[in-house]
Amino acid sequence: CLVGSEMCKETDYLGIALAEKGDSENAIQAFENAQAGRPADPEIRYNFGIALWHAGKASAAINEFRQAIHLKPDYGLAHCALGKALIREGQTLEGEDELRRATQFGACETPNAH
Repeated sequence: CLVGSEMCKETDYLGIALAEKGDSENAIQAFENAQAGRPADPEIRYNFGIALWHAGKASAAINEFRQAIHLKPDYGLAHCALGKALIREGQTLEGEDELRRATQFGACETPNAH
C-alpha cells in the first residue's frame, strides 16, 4: 500500500482475516505491507505482533507490541499482549509490570486475579 494511504488500513484488515483463518504466512505479509505504508499506526503494529506471535516469532512479536506502545502509550491491548508474551518468554517481572499497566487501561486482568 502507498504511504499514508487508507488502503493500508484495508491491508491491515486483510491481515486480520488471514490470521483468523490460520494463514500466518500471508497474514504476516499483509501486515508488513500495511506497516510499510503506515509505520506510525499502533493498531497495525499490534495486529502484526499478534500474527507474529501465532507464527512462533516471539522476539519479533514483542518488538511490535513495544512499538505499538511507543506510538500510543495508553494502548492497553498492546500492554496486555506484551505482558503475556514476556511472561511466556521467561521475563516474568517485566511481563507482570506490563500486565499491571494494561489493567490501568482496562485491557486485561491482573496477573494474580484468579
